[in-house]
Amino acid sequence: MLAIKCGRLVPVTAPAIDNGVMIIEDGKIKALGGADTPIPTGAEIIDASDRWVYPGLIDAASHLGVNTEPYDFESGGRDGMDISEPLNPHFRAADAINPFDEALERVRRAGVTTAFAALGPGCVIDGVGTAIKLRPAEAACEMILPDTEQLCVTLGDEAIMYFGGMQKRPPRTRMAVMELLRDVLLRAKERAEAEEPPKTPDRKLDALLPYVRGERLVRFECLRADDITTAVTLAEELGLKYAIVGATEAHKVAGFLREHKAPVVIEAVPAGPMRCMTMLEAYDADFATAGILEKGGNLCALTMNEVTLTDVLAISAGFATAYGLSPQAALEALTIGPARLLGLENRVGSLEAGKDADVAVFTGDALLNTSRCVMTLIDGKTVWTE
Repeated sequence: MLAIKCGRLVPVTAPAIDNGVMIIEDGKIKALGGADTPIPTGAEIIDASDRWVYPGLIDAASHLGVNTEPYDFESGGRDGMDISEPLNPHFRAADAINPFDEALERVRRAGVTTAFAALGPGCVIDGVGTAIKLRPAEAACEMILPDTEQLCVTLGDEAIMYFGGMQKRPPRTRMAVMELLRDVLLRAKERAEAEEPPKTPDRKLDALLPYVRGERLVRFECLRADDITTAVTLAEELGLKYAIVGATEAHKVAGFLREHKAPVVIEAVPAGPMRCMTMLEAYDADFATAGILEKGGNLCALTMNEVTLTDVLAISAGFATAYGLSPQAALEALTIGPARLLGLENRVGSLEAGKDADVAVFTGDALLNTSRCVMTLIDGKTVWTE
């Protein structure tokens, strides 16, 4: 039994509580409330009376565990991308996650407790990513959260660069990317809708079946405005459950996204011109995009879309509030928003009785760069403390 007494308790889905108390038992939140909340006899007490307590943060589009650090392109380390073929729906992040990735510890120190280990971006279909708890582990299977698999698709310059540019083979254009993608999805859809089960296994098509049936989510990594609208159009044409990730130019098509109620995951601080050494499509990044998407009801989650950079996720979200994003929306985009995207809202993303005791303790408001995380708990166990 564990009790945390804090200066401010921030459940996210309910009003903040000054001088709050949270009771944890067997890795779950048992109760929370004000200073008068009874503390069971014999409970271990964590005195965080001058601290702010949040649910553990969630990065909905990281590459933690699969792109291990430190790495370079020559020696490897980017297990999240295999450009031997453009269509790899049968590849699984679960087979590439390294629980000893040095970035995991750095990110735990920032209060991040759950992340989606995304594959790519680089192929047209990069493979299937999965959500992981960032608990210390000796094997990937100890971190993976079941039934959180999502298909990772890349549109735009990156697939063209890796195949047409570097390898001088298809796809060389956006038309070719879309034709490859549409063709394989349509063939999988025909297979899924066949009156009789196919007699011959096809690992690539069979891997796509839960996605073309709308049972699991397809995430389209795309930056340019026309790629964003193309992804939405294709997803709705085929009846896919989907989200847009990256979306650097989402501000240009905010009306379209609002009309189609498209869920969007964007970088908390878009890199913009800094990324143009490799991708000109990132040039028109706008710091106001998150706030624009909030007003349209499209903002689902904020991400760093990276590895170690996930450790500045919270203060980067705070930066977005200077350009129109509300503090509450910023906080939700780091917690309950990504939890919903990953189908984990009944387990993580807010402080509520019955949920996993994933907790981040900050010196103050987590969205301010004057605050820092001083303690992180996953399933009620301390995985980091100053």
